[in-house]
Amino acid sequence: MAPPHYAESFYIYPHALGPAQSASKDLTNTDRLILPSAVLETLLLGTQLDSRLASNRELPHPLTFELCHPTSRCAVYGGVEEFTAVYQPHPNAAASTAPVPHGGPLTTDSTKIVFAPQWMLQSLALEPGDSVLLKLAVLPKATGATLRPLDAAYRDIPDLRATFEAHLRGSYTTLTAREIITVPHGKQRYRFLVEKLQPAPAVTVVDTDVAVDIEPYAEVMHASLTARLPVVSASRQPVNAADASASSVQELAWDQTTTGTVSRDQPDSWRIHCAGRVGEAWVTLSLENGTDADLLLHAGTECPTYENFIDADLGVTMTKQVHITVDPKTNPSREFRITVTTLTLQTARYRLTLSATAPPKEAPALGPAAATNSTPTADTRQCDVCHAWVPTRTFDLHHSFCLRHSVQCNVCHQVFQRGEAYDQHWHCSICQQPGTRNTEAKHMFLAHTPRDCPCGHHADSPVALAQHRRTECPQRMVICRYCHILQEQGPPSDSPSDRLQGLRTHEAYCGGRTIECVKCQLPVRIKDMAMHARMHDFQRQNQPLPFRLCRNANCVRPRAEGASQNCLNLCASCFGPFWIPNLDPGHKKLLQRMAHTYHRQLTQGCGRGWCQNPQCATATRQPLEPTPAARRLVPLVQNLSNYLRNGSAYPDPVLYLCVDEATTRRALLVQALDAEIQPAVATPAPTASATYPREWLVKALLASEEDVRQAKSWLRANAPRPSPHVESAA
Repeated sequence: MAPPHYAESFYIYPHALGPAQSASKDLTNTDRLILPSAVLETLLLGTQLDSRLASNRELPHPLTFELCHPTSRCAVYGGVEEFTAVYQPHPNAAASTAPVPHGGPLTTDSTKIVFAPQWMLQSLALEPGDSVLLKLAVLPKATGATLRPLDAAYRDIPDLRATFEAHLRGSYTTLTAREIITVPHGKQRYRFLVEKLQPAPAVTVVDTDVAVDIEPYAEVMHASLTARLPVVSASRQPVNAADASASSVQELAWDQTTTGTVSRDQPDSWRIHCAGRVGEAWVTLSLENGTDADLLLHAGTECPTYENFIDADLGVTMTKQVHITVDPKTNPSREFRITVTTLTLQTARYRLTLSATAPPKEAPALGPAAATNSTPTADTRQCDVCHAWVPTRTFDLHHSFCLRHSVQCNVCHQVFQRGEAYDQHWHCSICQQPGTRNTEAKHMFLAHTPRDCPCGHHADSPVALAQHRRTECPQRMVICRYCHILQEQGPPSDSPSDRLQGLRTHEAYCGGRTIECVKCQLPVRIKDMAMHARMHDFQRQNQPLPFRLCRNANCVRPRAEGASQNCLNLCASCFGPFWIPNLDPGHKKLLQRMAHTYHRQLTQGCGRGWCQNPQCATATRQPLEPTPAARRLVPLVQNLSNYLRNGSAYPDPVLYLCVDEATTRRALLVQALDAEIQPAVATPAPTASATYPREWLVKALLASEEDVRQAKSWLRANAPRPSPHVESAA
């Protein structure tokens, strides 16, 4: 069915002058248009359409439009963000800085306004308020695209496929050849020129698989393209000063001691790259002189500060240490930054050591209080001044010495010798934390200096701000668990189920896409796929046996069920020789036939070369005399007689009857499959045996047409996982 025809002139304006709704979403690097609601009404009602299509309300999906220059006929293509084109200046924009329309005052007719990204106006060489021709366009689905990077730093993107897929899915409906798209990754922006598209110069990228080729970056070509193309996009800019000086950060060598000097105005930063299989590391700082220095750690390429770190040692000891844990999911680059800084005015010399093994812990030195304290015994007394246990014979001398030379803190009740130690003792007036006078300034800065986060959060201290930035800050950069690209985690989701899963705004939106379940072929949201898979796993583990096997130990056929069920729980083939058309009270004739069959098997055998029946002379090659054969069959027949007379009071007896060649071969395959699958599912306990019931082994062979390798795959995919001591229900 041909699509409806639609073409009309509008006045074009950038999104900055668009409706307030667009302020909640950045439409700068998209191809999305904001159109008047009259456009949708026109398309649905069929007005201004060809009379032959007046009754046609079938609209193409997705809706794509062509923006055409009225004179030069240059064109760009875009999708639709919403049909709410009403002029409304951004509330944060000052009146003096508002763009002035090129064609004079902004029109008050909202039905003639279209809002587009700024790059579209630049590509068409239009100014705000100029006229543009809007046409409904039906574009083919893209099959291939060739992109050329315009920024050499595009190599910093660890996963180009995931980055392009997420950006195009969330921001673009169409692609046009010879245009520039700006791809975000984290807080950076990278420009790519769309050189070629298949199968047409303008395509749609919705619900299609696109093969993307990245051309090599060329300095000369980049300079010529920048001078020739009208579209200007923001290039990669450093996030902060730490990134700007990242190239000057030195590499910290492994298992070597590195020395340096640090002051309050000149902190030292070091780069650590945990390549290979390094999963964790330790950085140890030892001060050679100076009063104090701190050790800060941050993941990625951003140098840590007191307000932004993932781990730090901010104590007042001469040796400090941080532990690095490498997680490729959250830090694909496996890079870290170490900063050595100080809050004092003195210059400190230090030694740094990076090791993949944990350094030995130093035993704490015993202080004076620990040296005088002793375990209370019958001949000791506790001093009420220093609280030490001293021998009774010297207690009076010790007590009088303590009264003259010791003093106790009224806040923490710690005992000090009179003099400098007590004079330097100090307690914070806010949190009452003890310390010394030379640590007062550091404590007040780290614990009680308010700081504000760019997201609007107010923190009581730099350390609290760092805790907020690495956990709850909406602007924290994380790897999305669904699209696998670096994104701001955003505020918590409004949905209670999303919050229970720990999903933020971006992951809640990204996980809302649906994919088809390979098990049930139903559409399932990505964020619900784990729960959906557990539901399938629960159903798989609790499914009943596919059938019950024949009671004959040598047979692997399903037993007869329903109207064909027999009293021996045999399959139809095995029960055929014992079927009696006449009434048989007490199953006497059945037992006689069973005894006769057993006796013939033990004395003569069945004569079939493939027989594997342990109660058959052909298989054992040891025919018995009539009398020994009778003695052997008596217990077998007796167990069967007890079962037929008493029913469920006795367990089902196992019968040993000869079967045909095909059934024997299948039984051997069941044994081979059981022997191959058992080592893979065995439990660590040496006495426990975990295997699949024989019914599932037979089902797997039937489903795979007796291919053992395919049967193993079928078992792992469909049968309930076995547990120790699983027995067949047969």
